[in-house]
Amino acid sequence: NNKFKGFEYKTSLLGGVKYRVYTLPGVCEYSLSAAYVSDWVQYFKYDKEGNLVNDSRLKPQVSRISLRFKAKQKISDIITIKHTTFYQPSLMELGGLKSLKEDYIVTSTTSFENKIGKNIFLDINFSYEYRSVVPEGVMNTDIITSASLKIKF
Repeated sequence: NNKFKGFEYKTSLLGGVKYRVYTLPGVCEYSLSAAYVSDWVQYFKYDKEGNLVNDSRLKPQVSRISLRFKAKQKISDIITIKHTTFYQPSLMELGGLKSLKEDYIVTSTTSFENKIGKNIFLDINFSYEYRSVVPEGVMNTDIITSASLKIKF
């Protein structure tokens, strides 16, 4: 669930293919992928006074095509940059010349991984998500910046 994005429960079905554009083992990997995604979501609902209204029905969402670009590049022995961008238009949008409302999702994540010990890494991550259609009272844009320590075995 994700209260900030406006949904209480989300279930997804996903299937797709990946094509590696270029790979140099241990140094870099660039790939493109395409997938079919279908979500079932129960949104948080509020009445006019702002009280949460319980609605237990899962609501099917428009199925999407998910297009992804992914890159991983080792800059030095201790620094690796990873980037992933998704563009997910609804199939309804692709099916006709016009739609009542544009419905798409763009997600972009970039991370810098810095090796600071034999098995310890500092990971700095920046994520951006834009949803063109959101429930009332929810922002279209979600930006997250995080720093974490990772231990790899």
